[in-house]
Amino acid sequence: MTTIRRIIKFSGVGIHSGEPVNMVIKPMAKKREILFKRTDMEENLVSAKAGNVCDTSMRNTTIGKMKGAHVKTVEHLMAAFFMAGIDSALVEIDGPE
Repeated sequence: MTTIRRIIKFSGVGIHSGEPVNMVIKPMAKKREILFKRTDMEENLVSAKAGNVCDTSMRNTTIGKMKGAHVKTVEHLMAAFFMAGIDSALVEIDGPE
């Protein structure tokens, strides 16, 4: 199991939504899992597993539940995790993209 060493913070604009977004990536050493936590919702955890893909229609990947907690455009972050050998992290995000 490999996670990040320290907390990493990003702020920017969603590529498809144009909405501001803040993201914090935290180490998670207890599980081999990439987990997204929507900080703007109560029901907020989304596991980044292939079985949780709920939409690919806009040339991006959405995971979670379309009528609940979901995160859009995860493919580039997931690719970066894969290339870095990271298989465990908590990604906190304050919006859907």
